[in-house]
Amino acid sequence: MSELEKAKEDVEVVRKQVQSLVLKNKEALANMRELYATAKSEKEKRDGENAKVKELKGQKAKAEEAVAKAKEAMDKSDAALKNLQEMDNPRELKRQIEQLEWIQQTEASPKEEKELSKKINDLRKKLPAAEEKSGAFAERAKVRDELRKANAAARETREKMRETAKKSDEHHATYVKALKKASALQEKLSEAFKDLDQKRALLKTERDEFDQMRGEIRQQAKEEREKERKEQESIERRQKQKATEMGKEALEGFKKGKKLTLEDLQAIQEAGLVG
Repeated sequence: MSELEKAKEDVEVVRKQVQSLVLKNKEALANMRELYATAKSEKEKRDGENAKVKELKGQKAKAEEAVAKAKEAMDKSDAALKNLQEMDNPRELKRQIEQLEWIQQTEASPKEEKELSKKINDLRKKLPAAEEKSGAFAERAKVRDELRKANAAARETREKMRETAKKSDEHHATYVKALKKASALQEKLSEAFKDLDQKRALLKTERDEFDQMRGEIRQQAKEEREKERKEQESIERRQKQKATEMGKEALEGFKKGKKLTLEDLQAIQEAGLVG
């Protein structure tokens, strides 16, 4: 292998290395852009979930406030019930009153009617307190239902907050992961571009050396061809001079009566002494 062929091979090796680095850097840049796009998308999703969490916190505060109010109402209802004595069922009291009144009006004697009136009055005295306690029970049931609903709403809001916060954390983790990968890739790319610059500089040097060597070889070949041409022209001039001299000598001999040979005649013709 000649030096020129070796230099050409060196140029091709470095050129392929440069081409390979360019392709790798393009792929790395595409991957880095994709990672940054992923990070941006995940950040937007995370921020969206955080906004939902913030909104749910407000709802949670309202739900917990509703629970607190319901518990306070429940405590008041329990206290009211404790203050009331054990009373009869108002429905049962009314049933007894109606039954006694029926007996009083249809079957009772004057003496029994007086006794029944007393019983009916006693039952009627109990009725307001019994109805009050019955109303307190109804109010307690209503408050208990409101407390149940408030607790359910608070639990639902807290669960939504946990789910939304979990989604936010997941998006944040993906965002951070993509960002770290992109940053690491950016550092590698920085080194890769430095390497590419070095390879390109080396390629330029190799090409310059190859071009110089090829130019020198071409110039040398040109000079050798010029030298050969001049040498050939010199030989041809000498040959022509010799032929001219031979032709003149043959012609002078012919003029003196010497017979011409075929060689003498050819020499005279080549010298251009006839015609």
